[in-house]
Order: sequence, then structure tokens, then C-alpha cells
Amino acid sequence: MVLIGPPRPEMVIFSTSHKYSPFPISSKFLPDFDESTHSYKWKGHSLPGVSGLLEKTGVKPPFDTFFWKKSLINKGMTDEEAEEYMIKVRDDACERGKEAHYSVELLCQNRPLKIDRCLPDCISQYDLSLYVMAAQRCLEELKVETVLGVEMQVVHPVGHYCGTLDALVETPDGIMVLDWKTTTEIKKAKTERWKRFQLVAYAAAINNIYKSLGACCVRVANAYLAPDGHKIVIHEQDEVLDTWCELQGLILEFWQLRVDQGQEYHSPELAIKALKAVEENWGPFE
Repeated sequence: MVLIGPPRPEMVIFSTSHKYSPFPISSKFLPDFDESTHSYKWKGHSLPGVSGLLEKTGVKPPFDTFFWKKSLINKGMTDEEAEEYMIKVRDDACERGKEAHYSVELLCQNRPLKIDRCLPDCISQYDLSLYVMAAQRCLEELKVETVLGVEMQVVHPVGHYCGTLDALVETPDGIMVLDWKTTTEIKKAKTERWKRFQLVAYAAAINNIYKSLGACCVRVANAYLAPDGHKIVIHEQDEVLDTWCELQGLILEFWQLRVDQGQEYHSPELAIKALKAVEENWGPFE
């Protein structure tokens, strides 16, 4: 269904081109997730999430507000006004992302989507419908046949990290991890190195969980969504495998450092266990 103009409350968008058939996940691979703190636990231990792991290994740089704040002050804002403005922009972006991700999740599950629920001021019903249509076009361009899971919380039992991937999909070229990124304008979509590492970390966890089923994910993609369009960035097998080799080394260093910290680390027993697992069990892409 194509929406023209601002949608009426009764309008519904339906997915038309893919099946939704979620892969079952064994309970032994399901971490406990605390949404309020965005933290993970597995087998009683607090494990790093993918984003935190990438930050601590230096792959994902911290968000630097220095030049942004300086430009706002140069435009006439006081220091306090600039701080308040930046906080509002970040909060609005977070709210838009949550609303868009929730609606795209419904699309992936082939559930009807009514654009009539109460929305925050930072996103209109019309813009939300455009985000969803951008996602639908991405699914069509990728020739997604089956969505195998959405908002999947997974753990890598060897690397001892957790994460929540947006979607696992099946295409004619195989299984793919798909991550949605929202922005207000498609020209603002940024392809950054850490996003590739994030996708590969998810793919490695998926491969470990489903290796007994013969499933193998060696393609990953970021799908950027905006009211004015979409953009897909695909990382193919060679790049994925090279990234995984690099990430394995970084994770090994991560746990080695925590072992070296001894009692200063919050769970030295976990660090020893994780390092031993990495050193003894890691194969080429599992």
C-alpha cells in the first residue's frame, strides 16, 4: 500500500513480499536483558554488549560534542543553551529511532501497522509512515524471502559478549544480518567502520548459535532509513571474514586485559573463563 499525503488514522501499511518464520533460539543462548540500564547478564555474569565492547576496544569512538557545541556558541547561544539544545537533539533522535524501529519490526513480522498511536512531538505520523516505506523498499531491494527474527537478543558463548540485532533475513544469496539506522535526511547517513564491526559481531553470534543447523551468515548490511529515502550498505563475505579475524584479536586483548586487572575487574572469574574459552575454542568464524 502506498500512502499519499498525511495518513488518516484508519490507514494501515501491510508487508507484501516476504514471510515471517522466526528461528527458535535455545534458552542456553538467551541472555537476560535489562532495558532500563541496557545491560546483559548470562549465566549469572554481567557481559559486555556489542556497542560497549566496540567502545572499550577503540573501534567505536566516543561521540565528541566539542565542535558541535562550539559552533552553536558561535551562532549566539550561551554555553547553557548549547548544552540544552544538544541534549534535546539527542533525545529527539533517540525517540524517533525507537518509534521507527518499532514500526519496522511490525513490518518485518507481517503484522498490520496503524499509524494512529500517540507519538512524541519529534516525529509525525506521516514521517513515520515514510520510514516504514523506506524499510519496505530495502526489504524488496535485498529480495528478502523470509525474516528469520527481529530484535534478537543473542550471546556469543565463546567471546562472552551479548547484543540485540535488528533483523535476521534470508535472501537468494543466503542469510544476512540487517541493522536499521534512522536519520532525518538520507544525505546524513554515515558509513562508519564501527558499524561493520557491530554487524559482524552479531553474525558471529548467530553462526555459533545455529551451527548445528548448518546455518552460516557471511553477509551483513546496514539499511539507512529517512523520510526522504533509503540507502543500503552491504558487506560481502571477504570483508566480513577479514573483519571477524580482526575482531577476534580485539576480543582476545579485551579479556586478557581484564584478567591482568585481577580483583580490580568486577568479575575476575568471568575474565579467566572468557579468556580460556577464546584461546581454546575459537574457530575461523564461529
